[in-house]
Amino acid sequence: MASLAAKPALLAEISHDVRRPLMRTRLALAMLPEELPDRAEMERDIGETERLTKLYSEFAPGKGEEQPVAMNVPLLTSIAWDRGNEIVARRG
Repeated sequence: MASLAAKPALLAEISHDVRRPLMRTRLALAMLPEELPDRAEMERDIGETERLTKLYSEFAPGKGEEQPVAMNVPLLTSIAWDRGNEIVARRG
């Protein structure tokens, strides 16, 4: 398990690693037809991912002022999985 001191560096690295594929995804989406049925939802998802990535990168330099927060990672993962399956199911 990563030490508390290593977490800011880990968050910065994750944030950096996510930005490049996110930019490629946004570019690929921009090249798709405007009338694509799920386009608006895909753009919202990309925007939300960009927002979260920005939050992670802002937190990464942390000055030790942040308080730990308990999270239910299995629940968050389950919600993300279900949302992805809903999008795929709508596409048929």
